[in-house]
Amino acid sequence: MKKIKVPNVVLVEWVDAVAETEPWPSNEDVKELTPETVWAVGWLIKKDKEQIKLAKMWNENGWGGVWTIPNGWIRNYVVLEKGSDMGKIVYGKAHCRPFKRSK
Repeated sequence: MKKIKVPNVVLVEWVDAVAETEPWPSNEDVKELTPETVWAVGWLIKKDKEQIKLAKMWNENGWGGVWTIPNGWIRNYVVLEKGSDMGKIVYGKAHCRPFKRSK
């Protein structure tokens, strides 16, 4: 039977860039723009000294809905559930226990 390694589920808080979408914003509109705090939960693809990569979805062959967030933008990073603690997936059938909240 083929077993698939289950990735960690993480919560990332970061400060995101904001762009003005109006063709000709006024000086006042531009002064009002500030970076936004964002939170995302996803499957951890990779974390290194430059960035973190999360996915909304995954399967044996790849990832869906991938975010790449520079480390300089990240305020907080928490592993909500370790993939190995979630159980093993065998041929598309999940043998998992219910999630427990991490402390």
